[in-house]
Amino acid sequence: HYEMQGDHLKNTKGYEGYVAMQEMANQNVNAMIEFFMSIQVWGTPEQCYDRIVNFTSRTGAGAYNGVFSYAGMPYEDAEKSMRLFAKEVMPEVKKLPGAPLMELARAAE
Repeated sequence: HYEMQGDHLKNTKGYEGYVAMQEMANQNVNAMIEFFMSIQVWGTPEQCYDRIVNFTSRTGAGAYNGVFSYAGMPYEDAEKSMRLFAKEVMPEVKKLPGAPLMELARAAE
């Protein structure tokens, strides 16, 4: 949705990071895929928890917005992932100092 292959971002203040991603994609699509995978929360419940802890401790983020449906994934699979996250990951994250999922936790209750 950012039209990453266009030149319009090169002179747009605040979008320098997107230009760098565009250059990475032009040079090595696999590196771009690995980059995007590295900033997502995915895996076993334990891996998801660890990724959230790592992300929030490195960025100081006070919230996490979970996305459970990707690229035409069947609704049943997305719901299964969301429910597993709510059951196994969210209770542990709520125990963290600063509770980075407080808004999400309140929404689930």
